[in-house]
This record gives sequence, C-alpha cells and structure tokens, in this order.
Amino acid sequence: MSLEIKQSIADAIKSFQKGKLTQNAINLFNTLGYNTERQAPLDNTTFDEFKDSFIIDRKFDETKAKAREWKYVDLLFQLSTTEMRMQESLFKETVERNEPASYLFFAVELSDKIYTRNQLSQITREINSLFPMHVFIIFKYGNNITLSLIDRRPNKKIADKDVLEKVTHVYNVSICKPHAAHIHIFYTFSFDAITAESRKKRIESFKDLQIGWRKVISTDILNKQFYLDYQKLSKSLIKAVCPSQLTSKLTAHQGVLNLLNRIMFIYFVQKKEWIMKDENFIYHFWKDYQESKEENRFHEF
Repeated sequence: MSLEIKQSIADAIKSFQKGKLTQNAINLFNTLGYNTERQAPLDNTTFDEFKDSFIIDRKFDETKAKAREWKYVDLLFQLSTTEMRMQESLFKETVERNEPASYLFFAVELSDKIYTRNQLSQITREINSLFPMHVFIIFKYGNNITLSLIDRRPNKKIADKDVLEKVTHVYNVSICKPHAAHIHIFYTFSFDAITAESRKKRIESFKDLQIGWRKVISTDILNKQFYLDYQKLSKSLIKAVCPSQLTSKLTAHQGVLNLLNRIMFIYFVQKKEWIMKDENFIYHFWKDYQESKEENRFHEF
C-alpha cells in the first residue's frame, strides 16, 4: 500500500508542472489525506487582492515578503477542529488558548527560479503575522515547491497576540524529478502516517498534529536517518570488498569510507552547481581522463 501512496504523491508533485496552482496544491493535500472541503478561494489570485482581503491596516512588510515577486497567491482551505473530528475521532471537543484551533493553507507562486530558506522564512513570517491561527504555505518557484510551517506561541505580555518562532521547510522539492527522499518525507507527512505513528500518544488536538508535522520535517530526524542509511551502505560495501586483495580489514573499512566521503563531496558540489551541471559528472570525468594522453596510475592504488 505504501508504494501505491508514494506513487500517488510523486504524481501529485509532478502535476505542478502545468495547470492551476490552487488545484494542484489541493490535490497534493488530498493525496496526503487532509480534509480540504472548507475552501474560500480569492476572487483574483494577485497580491493586490490578498492585500485588500487580509492586510487592510495590519502591519505587513512588503519588502521582506517580496510582494513584488508574487505571481500568484490563493487561500486553499481551512482545516479546523470540525474537519479534524470528521477524520480523527480522538480529536477533543475543546481547545486551550495555547493550542491552535485551526490552520489556514495558502499557495504562493514566486517569480524567481530559486529562493533561499531564509527568504521563504521571511515571507512565511509576514503572512503568519496577519492571522490569529497557523498558516501553512506551499511555495512554487521555477521547477520547485517548498512547504513551510511555523511555530507560534501565546505572547506572555499581550494576551491576544502570538510570538512567531522557528520556520521549518520541506525545501526545494523538484516537480520534474521528485527525489525519493522528498517523496518519503511527504509520505511520512501524510495524515494517515502521522496518526499511525502517534497512536501511542493519541492525536487529540492541532498541537499534537503540529508535533507530528514537526517531527517529520525536523532536521535532526533527517540527519539521523541519513547517518543510519550511510552506515547501512558502508557495511554493505565493506562486505562486498574482497579481503584477500587487501592488507587488512581496517584497510577495507577505511578505503570504503574514503570512497563514500569523496563521492558525497562531489555530489554536494554538484548540488551547489559549483561545477558543470552534469548528473553523470563522475562517469564523464573518469571517461575523459582515461581517454586523455596523460599517464594515469589510478590502477596502482
């Protein structure tokens, strides 16, 4: 079943290549299992319409929000305790002041091809500052989408205001060739996956759901999973090395780790686009080197 869901998620991500952003975004959240029935789209999907509808006399820094670069903006849907109780019978009837009672989901398309995490965080903060509830934003720019989520807590000095805290992103998800790791993150972000993971603690409120979301897109969790995968790959490669051709097992271990570290470094440099944009850079580099007239001694090592 998980393979089918992941394929549906991949298809939903790829759908952002064409069609309306609103429909594509709602389709993605439907695929992730969230109730999107409470919709109130903007009459015109422009920043001016957004400004007339939500900013009015509120404080909003258009420079930080990069308002001039908004190609498209729309309110996708609202997820309240009513919808959540329809999906999750454990959701309690009442909520406390320090617990979110609903979420708004927005989609924003930006004009440039790439944006940093910090730039998206600033836009996320400015939008969230306009509303008393959490605002979840899906950004589209170039050939990528990013999901952005913010933490907020009640202001200890001003009772009816919140303090906006850390912004976390599922960042730079390719809509042409979604990476398997991003598809997996989206899968673990799905409503069914989070509720299944949280059964022991019971999801009773948006606060519990927020903790589940935060856990999925936590950098610490992603780093831990990366090193577990790295360790597994290292062990499998070490087993594949023939000990009889090496001076010691330690040599095998160190050789494999050196190889992986070098490959990871080259991959990192490629992702930063510090070298040519070639997905098969290592292969082409090695082929060119072998065909060159320069004497090569790699076989001696």
